[in-house]
Amino acid sequence: MKKLKTIIQRKKWNMILGISDIIMMIIASYLALLTRFEFYPSQIASIFLKNAAKYMPLNLFCSIVIFMAYRLYSTQWKYAGVSDFINVVKAAVIAAAFQLIGIYMLQWEIPRSYYFLYLVYLLLGMFFIRLLVRLIQGSE
Repeated sequence: MKKLKTIIQRKKWNMILGISDIIMMIIASYLALLTRFEFYPSQIASIFLKNAAKYMPLNLFCSIVIFMAYRLYSTQWKYAGVSDFINVVKAAVIAAAFQLIGIYMLQWEIPRSYYFLYLVYLLLGMFFIRLLVRLIQGSE
């Protein structure tokens, strides 16, 4: 019975991480554009917002698949070590590279600095989320 409870708890945390990552990817995308235009939302060209929004479903799907391949949802973050955080970096870099390649192949306009800023915000968000999960799980 205790093993079943542990499995259910792990699934719950994995679901929370997945939803948090999706939210973080959306926020990182907008923050990357906002940062590029010096935090003046009115200066962001509508074509950039439209292109980022159009690519978002594909970006979310590819990123989640990459994150699953790097086992970001099968790690118990309560016991996570340096190698687990290195996997976060690898997965985020590959996901950002997929985004760059996908947008380039579709020939959609987006500022060049967007990709780097997206990666930075994505990494910061993913680290924050996992650190928060680790702290919460450690107190249980």
